[in-house]
Amino acid sequence: MTEINQIQARQSRAAMHIETQLIMNFLATKEIGTCVSYSEIVHAAGLSKLPISKNPREYGRLFSARRALEMQGIFFDCVSRDESFHGIKRISEAEAVSKSQKGLSHIQKRSRLETRRLAAIPNYPALDNDSKVRWNVNMTLFKLINGMSKAKRVKQVSSKIKNDTRIFNFGETFKLFGISKE
Repeated sequence: MTEINQIQARQSRAAMHIETQLIMNFLATKEIGTCVSYSEIVHAAGLSKLPISKNPREYGRLFSARRALEMQGIFFDCVSRDESFHGIKRISEAEAVSKSQKGLSHIQKRSRLETRRLAAIPNYPALDNDSKVRWNVNMTLFKLINGMSKAKRVKQVSSKIKNDTRIFNFGETFKLFGISKE
């Protein structure tokens, strides 16, 4: 963990709710591959139940604890083996990288949906000037995301950085796609 992450972790931990800290301490002890049920998490935090939500991923205290642990390089993923088990599993850094592909897929689909939605606005000329500007900005960004995340583009970038493990800045990233930064 970098020094900046350590400072952020200490600062954020002081401001964390006690239940979040208890969940975080409990989860931090789990080995990679270990599954923990939501009921175990509730028990570890001394709660009668996690805050109710239709989506277990939206449990506030658990979400905050997971986010804080991610800053420390400790990753979890939601699992559901069957009707009787719902919880989270500690995953390795390599698994976390692999799971990011799911996020990219979600962003691709969302950008296509939003581009179609914006393109379907029948009366663009009648929009007020602020709405036209927002439309243009959003359409431009969604088209950029859609175009840059297509399989062909991903292969293009992959072939260029195959043996380069450094993190690319914004300008270098655009150069990988053949776009000059102006």
